[in-house]
Amino acid sequence: MNISNLEQFKSDLTNIACITLSSKILEKRKDHFSKLCVDVVLNLHNKTDLQDIQIIKHLRNNLNDSYFEEGFLLEKCVGLNMPKRIENARILIVNTPMDTNKIKVSDSSVRVDSVANVTELELAEKEKMKDKIEKFFNIIVMFLLISRNK
Repeated sequence: MNISNLEQFKSDLTNIACITLSSKILEKRKDHFSKLCVDVVLNLHNKTDLQDIQIIKHLRNNLNDSYFEEGFLLEKCVGLNMPKRIENARILIVNTPMDTNKIKVSDSSVRVDSVANVTELELAEKEKMKDKIEKFFNIIVMFLLISRNK
């Protein structure tokens, strides 16, 4: 492979991908998918973590509709009376639970003597959640996306 000439390098990678993708399903679309693979791999910028590549499948679409989207794709339905498009949106993605219906304590234990103490704990948990939300919206967030650990 010729790494010094970028176009030749891409051509070499495309040929390798084309050979690798030889199957009955992709036979007529080999060129499209081999170029797609090369674009994705070159976009990794010398990273080797394949977890950075996500494939989103849509059963209703045609294979020719496949494309590479650099960045973050989020498929969500828009609620009633919500805008269909927002430009220059400020989005905060958090990896923290946003519910207060259960007290989440790991590697710890809490003993309470009465139901009143449980209520106190729940109120304290709700206050923590309120503070967390206020911090989020103090940075002028338009959308809050919550990622839940499974």
